[in-house]
Amino acid sequence: MSKEVNELSSQELELAHLYQAAQIGLCVTDTDHRYVRINQQLCDFNGKSIEEHVGRTIHEMIPHIADQIVSMFQSVIDSAKPILGHEVRGSTTAHSNEERIFLGDHYPLCSKDGKVLYVHTMVRDITKQRQAETLLKQANEELETRVKQRTAELENLSSQLGEEVKERKLAAVAARADEKHLRHLLESTMIIPWEADARTWKFTYVGPQAAFLGYPIDRWYDQDFWKNHVHPEDMEAAAKFSATKSSKGNNYDFEYRMIGADGREFWIHDLVSVDSAEGKPCFLRGFMIDITEQKRTQIKLKKSEETFRNLLQASPDGVVIVDRDGMILMTNEQMRRMFGYAEMELEGSSIEQLVPQDTRGKHQTYRSKYAHNPTTRPMGAVADLHGKRKDGSLFPVDICIGPMNLEGENVTACFVRDITGRKRLEEEERRLRVELTHISRVTAMGELVGSIAHELNQPLAAILANAQAALRFMKADNPNEQEIQEILQDIVSDDKRADQVIRRLRTLMQKHSANKESIQLDELVNELLPLIRNEAIAAKVEIFIEAAPNLPPVEADPIQLQQVIMNLLLNAIDAIRTSESAGGQICVVLSSFRKNSTKVAISDTGRGIPEENISEVFTAFYTTKPKGLGMGLSVCKTIIEAHEGTISVENLDPQGCCVSFILPLKSTTAL
Repeated sequence: MSKEVNELSSQELELAHLYQAAQIGLCVTDTDHRYVRINQQLCDFNGKSIEEHVGRTIHEMIPHIADQIVSMFQSVIDSAKPILGHEVRGSTTAHSNEERIFLGDHYPLCSKDGKVLYVHTMVRDITKQRQAETLLKQANEELETRVKQRTAELENLSSQLGEEVKERKLAAVAARADEKHLRHLLESTMIIPWEADARTWKFTYVGPQAAFLGYPIDRWYDQDFWKNHVHPEDMEAAAKFSATKSSKGNNYDFEYRMIGADGREFWIHDLVSVDSAEGKPCFLRGFMIDITEQKRTQIKLKKSEETFRNLLQASPDGVVIVDRDGMILMTNEQMRRMFGYAEMELEGSSIEQLVPQDTRGKHQTYRSKYAHNPTTRPMGAVADLHGKRKDGSLFPVDICIGPMNLEGENVTACFVRDITGRKRLEEEERRLRVELTHISRVTAMGELVGSIAHELNQPLAAILANAQAALRFMKADNPNEQEIQEILQDIVSDDKRADQVIRRLRTLMQKHSANKESIQLDELVNELLPLIRNEAIAAKVEIFIEAAPNLPPVEADPIQLQQVIMNLLLNAIDAIRTSESAGGQICVVLSSFRKNSTKVAISDTGRGIPEENISEVFTAFYTTKPKGLGMGLSVCKTIIEAHEGTISVENLDPQGCCVSFILPLKSTTAL
């Protein structure tokens, strides 16, 4: 999953780079006319940074021309239709002392149900282009005026033929100088000026910049050059559009592809001015702008966006993209199906809608903190999370979140996984573990039948002897009440002793779920010794307990922990019983381990464990006993790990074995 998140993040970076590299101004605004995304080119037009734009309105950023733009934007939002070629005039922060002319195309970005969510705008600064057109028009008007002036002078001064010839030559020289100056002005730009016959589209003039297509300039003057070199897929639509607009005498602009000499495709944005005579177009004049790189950028952006959306839908987990305010921007099908929502039903709503009611306040606080320091949180980093379906039902989830950049906006990607099945398996595993520990305890109790019987026989025999003595004293002529009272007190003490053995035995035999409480380990060990005393005596084993002073309590289930210690003590007794030497010793050491744990070490002087098998002792069904089940140490390991502890075994030198486990202290102590 981490790999998929990395791939998504890489693609978004590529999108952002392409967006910023565009040579025209680009921006995305929401329905409140606030900038959602903007590239550096448009920021340069407006004279303010990207950070100043994002989240602010058009009125806030470009107040001098905002009224011209906002009404048009609202028309796009209301009609859900694009507006192309919208011209805006005015000053900006970058050019506060001069009027600039901007030409924009505005496209609605809609949800699948047709609702307009954003407006995507492409802006070009055509100030220089308009200035060039104005210069061209002024030059033509000036030329016509001069010619008329010269003609009038010739007609009025027909008697002065010589002077007329001289004046006409001067006028011709001036006209040629003006035309040369105008051509030099136009040809010094990267925009291709051109002139053509409106009926045939045969070029009568083309600027030298046209050489970028790879054809000699004189080729452009061939009949049907334009028609023959427009991309075949665009030719019919481009010719029809041009003919329709020209016939109405309207100035227009359009885009199409041309084929270069080397076969490459070039995207052209053509700005056309129509000259008409007697209601019919006669000449077309215009400027061709190479927008190939911008188009390639647009195509790459579109492909990257499609790839991102495909990856989003292909994810096996539910995916939801939210903004800094917790509003849902995007979901995939798995997410909607998991929470029971229809397509586009979640978009635009709060992420808290998917959070249980009792944790929404806490979730909002966490989300606010995350927005100030967004980091990737892996799946399963937080336990016991739940999602809320549309029908109100709750279900357990694992969540992975991470920051990403989407169209210039910092957002959060959330991957959600339904773990209902896993939780069910964990509960079944827990139930089986309880069954297994109970079976292990019952098995251990079976091995201790003789020892427990001996432990009970002692108080019962004492009760019987004391009761018989009491009867004899009571039959005497003058019974001693003091002695009878002492005998009865002994009977009560022996009865309590037997009752404690029976209660401890019954507790160990019961099946129960883990119930952690604060316990003292030294007290727990001392309570177990009577149950195994007879086994130890029969095997000639001495048991010593060494407990560190002021040992802090641990938080554990006392029955399960007694089971672990009892299993380890019985194993140690059995190891000594089967060793070559008669008898031995067992030492139980209770000590602090580091600052937040307690260590229990049970060592014996028995035969030890073969080194080749020492790594298998905690494996289920592994045993060295002829009649053993091989579950004792495996259950011990399961219980200790369920208490967030560790257990290990090692052989001692020269003989014997030590099994030790470490448990964390009570949570209050650890804090």
